[in-house]
Amino acid sequence: MVYPFVWNVLRGGTLLRRLTVIWIILAALAIPMSPLAAPLQIITVWLPGFVAYRANIIEDFQAEYSGLRLNLICQPVENYRDLVLTAMVSTAGPDLGLVDFTAWAPLAEAGLCEPLGDYLADMRDLHAITPSLLTILSTGGKVTALPVTAHPMALLIRQDWLTKLGLKPPATWDDFTVLAEAFTKKDPDGDGKKNTYGLAERWPAGDTEAALRFLPWLYQAGGTVAVNQGGKWPAAFGQSAGARALRLRRKLWEAGDIAPSAPTDTAQEMLALFTAGQIGMLMADDGCLPAVKQALGARVLSVLLPRDVKRVTFGGGQAFFLSAGSNRKRSAFYFVQWWLSRDTQLKLILGWDGKPGGTGADAGALVLSPRLDLDPAALLGEPLYAGFCKSFAYLQPEPYFPAYEAVKSVMAKAIAAAMGPDKTVEEALAAGTSEANAILSR
Repeated sequence: MVYPFVWNVLRGGTLLRRLTVIWIILAALAIPMSPLAAPLQIITVWLPGFVAYRANIIEDFQAEYSGLRLNLICQPVENYRDLVLTAMVSTAGPDLGLVDFTAWAPLAEAGLCEPLGDYLADMRDLHAITPSLLTILSTGGKVTALPVTAHPMALLIRQDWLTKLGLKPPATWDDFTVLAEAFTKKDPDGDGKKNTYGLAERWPAGDTEAALRFLPWLYQAGGTVAVNQGGKWPAAFGQSAGARALRLRRKLWEAGDIAPSAPTDTAQEMLALFTAGQIGMLMADDGCLPAVKQALGARVLSVLLPRDVKRVTFGGGQAFFLSAGSNRKRSAFYFVQWWLSRDTQLKLILGWDGKPGGTGADAGALVLSPRLDLDPAALLGEPLYAGFCKSFAYLQPEPYFPAYEAVKSVMAKAIAAAMGPDKTVEEALAAGTSEANAILSR
């Protein structure tokens, strides 16, 4: 046996043999151990894109977790959602996958995502993650995914137009109104023609898309669609915040400060108006940033309006889920912990190769961190990103309740009526609220 042998050497061996054995013992004790020292395990992780950084990710992760081997599969972005859903249903999926929120939801509902309560209890830096995102990624009160990013809304503004007109970014809705008028009537591009507008906004009459486009204005005015009162959900979109937001929109429309748009105009077409220099402001999510940066560069900034906003809506995001069928759950979760660490998030923001945002298929996009202690806009010195980064502290999920889709349709009709000539904003919203409550009370 080893222990008697060591004892005999230490008790009766020569001085040289004693020193040799002591040195071996001390050296063995000094060897740094991986959190998962043995046995060696292989974990399979799927990512959409990230091809450019695959080698960096594997090298850095395995340097920290030497007891693991990372089988990192960077899947094509184009059909990634279908690949994940098909693989998980057929039990051929990864131990851990990065998916958007719309793919996570059916996986969670089918019981294919492992509840993370036991893992979160041991997770370092959990306090730094935006709490509202954890609420969004919960099923039956249990967190079943961890956020990597979200796509918040912010107001894009032409900085060069502000400079030419000697104006400052808006801090209030009143400032916003003044700015919309100036961008429409004071020739901000200096071409001597009346060919610009303050903003463009797609609110097609009677279409539920109108309700979705209205949400950023409603939330940032301090309102919501409905409120939970002991399991009942009375409609709230017609309260003072909703009326204030619609009065603002109607005022801008009647003043001619909103670009004319057809009911079929898409968000991409609105963005095209902005990058072409036909409008000076646009409410959008961060998905537009690569196109804006390429077309306009430093001539654009983003703000969160008003500055005392309490709530911001967003257009989805991405999260890691842990496969409920994996037998390597604990090992795979170390990858999530590593990914969300401050050091890794800095590399994702600033780039392993010094090219910010160069994450494979998403090259050029802003990497919005779910960590509240990191501000990518400040790190990159990019005013274009400022409003989107600030919004992370105010993200709130849309309230989902029975008949939510039906209420959105009612809200869309109320918006159309509020913009028409026959009713005031208050009358249209009161009628819409009454109809919505009738649906919710059934």
